[in-house]
Amino acid sequence: MSERIGKITKLGDRYYRSRTEATWASVFNAFGAAFEYEPKTFSLTNSISYVPDFYLPNLRIWIEIKATIPDDKEVDRILQLAHITNCPCFIFAGQPISQRFSDGPGLTGFEISSALPQTAGWDIHGKGTCGERLHEILLPLPSVRACISINEFEGIITQAARLVQEESLRTLDEFYLERLVKSQPWFMINRAS
Repeated sequence: MSERIGKITKLGDRYYRSRTEATWASVFNAFGAAFEYEPKTFSLTNSISYVPDFYLPNLRIWIEIKATIPDDKEVDRILQLAHITNCPCFIFAGQPISQRFSDGPGLTGFEISSALPQTAGWDIHGKGTCGERLHEILLPLPSVRACISINEFEGIITQAARLVQEESLRTLDEFYLERLVKSQPWFMINRAS
């Protein structure tokens, strides 16, 4: 079985293993949330090494980022992590996307699953309630508490997600431009003069 590999994405001065991870890092940055990226390796049962994507020390939570809904193995890993760390652990599956609904704009495109250390349970928040669940998770942050409404909170997330998309497109355009320039002999001649 092969692991899904994301596209390595640069955001600021740091590289992330996928665009989805970079998007969530941008969201955390937008709210001033201190985070550590892949800070520690944990030894799980059956000698499995596991490196969760983010630790937010001020909130004492671990977050694993997935592009798609987690499978049973990924759920088991995060349940074990909650038990080992005695901290709430989450899987954020997908990227936040702003969408207009009949009752106004809202976030969609991702799901949040959680494992709390006190329980052996697994909690999944579907796409319809993710903005509210994310707000609840990040609420201890002063910048989140300062948001006047859930719409303002979700607007900041949408802007943070767009930053990664724009940065990725800019990087891609620069790559193709550089490749095009290097393929043109006339550019090399004009450049030398």
